[in-house]
Amino acid sequence: MLGNMITPEQLVESVVGRNLCMAYVQEFGKEDETSAADEFRRFLFDVSFVEGASDQGRASFGWDESGKPLSGNELVMAVESSLVDQGVNLANLPGAVARKLDEFDLDAMPTGAAGRDLLRAALTRAVDELHLWGQPLDAEERIAASAPVRAALVRVAAHILASEGAAGWNRPHDSARQMVVYFPGRNETPAPKRKWWQKKTEQPAIELHAHQREAEAIAQILADDAAENAKAEARDSEYRRKHPGREYSGVWWSFPTFTLASSTPPTELGTPKILHFQEDSFGDERASSWHVNPHNLNIYEVAHHTDWADICAKYPRTMTSQNWYTWSENTGRTGEWVIPAWELMARDFDGIHLTTSAYLEMTGAAVPVPDLGTAGQWASTLAGWSPDITYYFAPISVDEDSRQEWHRDEDGQWQPGAGR
Repeated sequence: MLGNMITPEQLVESVVGRNLCMAYVQEFGKEDETSAADEFRRFLFDVSFVEGASDQGRASFGWDESGKPLSGNELVMAVESSLVDQGVNLANLPGAVARKLDEFDLDAMPTGAAGRDLLRAALTRAVDELHLWGQPLDAEERIAASAPVRAALVRVAAHILASEGAAGWNRPHDSARQMVVYFPGRNETPAPKRKWWQKKTEQPAIELHAHQREAEAIAQILADDAAENAKAEARDSEYRRKHPGREYSGVWWSFPTFTLASSTPPTELGTPKILHFQEDSFGDERASSWHVNPHNLNIYEVAHHTDWADICAKYPRTMTSQNWYTWSENTGRTGEWVIPAWELMARDFDGIHLTTSAYLEMTGAAVPVPDLGTAGQWASTLAGWSPDITYYFAPISVDEDSRQEWHRDEDGQWQPGAGR
């Protein structure tokens, strides 16, 4: 059964949704420097440059039409002059971007395989460029968040949601289509060092992959995570009491602990989705994947913000002191923060799945939790998740014969094989 599908209006309310819409227009015809998309890219670059000229720490340099090097205020003034020559009102840069979007011919967008490739590239870019650890919106994101541009992006969002590539964004967890992925040096923990009392011939136990852990080990991971969170919340609460208003960032994510097994289905290319869709990715060059054996686990579906709010209220884990600054910076909201307590949720469910639609609706946005406390007191958010990902609170198994190596080619695209 398909879950809720995000609406165009909801899509442009989240930072990742707006990033997706902007990337969709910019990724079209990327190699064609004469295309309308390229014209929009260059225009948006100039507008964003002027908008962000005063951002702290921003370094800028360039050249004028004669090749004379420019830097600092000279360059800003040159770009501003160019925009004025194009009829742009510098006091209303968002309005100029909105007009460009209104003029963009969405009917020229490709369909079929090319359309799916375009949307996948746009989603990859939108997810990868997120920075939800408390960094303020950059210039392009501020422009996209403005009222006129947000209104213009609704048309782009509607086009995206009606396209073939978005057809499965509300699809629930399918145990027959799951793949686990490990990245060398990131998911694999080296063997522990030999203890002083061990003989040289004794080999220390090697850390298992997450999908190889048994129920007892998973329960211990969840218990340790809960204890660490309680300690961190108490520590940061004391810090806030002693230093009221001081900005700091700690645990900024809201997904289950890193050490649980997780999976995503494949794209239409056969590549695991997690290879493409990672928030602020690490730039991995190689990976290994296995197919998960079909199972009958009880997976909780998050297909809408109400699904997330329900488990936040039923299994609450307070995150206010750890995330008051980071999540307020991301969402613009101040107040109490909560996420699900995974160790409690694991008593009733074997895992949790987030649809792509729900990911786009809630990532970087404040999600009210009305069934907890007084009205408006508590909220939650998504940060650090990936579209269409499942985290497991129970053991799973994989088809060991299905192991596939992956590498990035010279164009940065994932290809099968170990590569060079």
